This record gives sequence, C-alpha cells and structure tokens, in this order.
Amino acid sequence: MLEITLAESERNQDNQELYVMCPLSAMHNKFINRLCYTEILKSALEFYDKFDYVVDVNYGKRIIHFGKKTLKEALIICKNIIESNPFEYRNLQYLIDKLEIKYKN
Repeated sequence: MLEITLAESERNQDNQELYVMCPLSAMHNKFINRLCYTEILKSALEFYDKFDYVVDVNYGKRIIHFGKKTLKEALIICKNIIESNPFEYRNLQYLIDKLEIKYKN
C-alpha cells in the first residue's frame, strides 16, 4: 500500500510533500488469531520446512487501520512496527531502507 500511494503522490505535481497510506500507528497493525480454527487445522495438518522441522502456521487475520500520512510520518510508524518484530517485518525493513536512501529522510 505504501509503495502504490507513494507512486501516486509522486505523479501529483501539486503536492509540496509526499503522502502515503500507512497504518495510523504501530498499534493499528494487529494480528488476530482465530483460536478454534487454528486448533482444528493444527490437529489435521502439519507443515515441514526443507530440514523437516515443523513449521508453525498462524491462522488469523491481520487488521490494519490505514490513514493518509506524510512520507516522513509513515517512515517513523513503519520503523516502530519493524521494531516490534524485526524478523517478521524484514521485507518492510528492506522497503524502508530503500525509501530512506531515495528520499534522504
């Protein structure tokens, strides 16, 4: 979402500042488990990685409350989200690193 809205903002020459859609804050990015559903699936399915280790499968929904923010605000929010779980958000970290280099924020 961030990349798509950033591209749209860049195309709009009237904007003095770049705006993007991103979570309103790190607290507006939550994963909600479906407890009963997860238990049923775990009892019926097992997933293994290439080393034959069992892979935990998370069944649920990610709920994100988006809002229009400046690119500078969005980078701060994204960094806070990454800080909560750097491994899970390593792709987001890669994107943020690219944006910081490109826009020198």
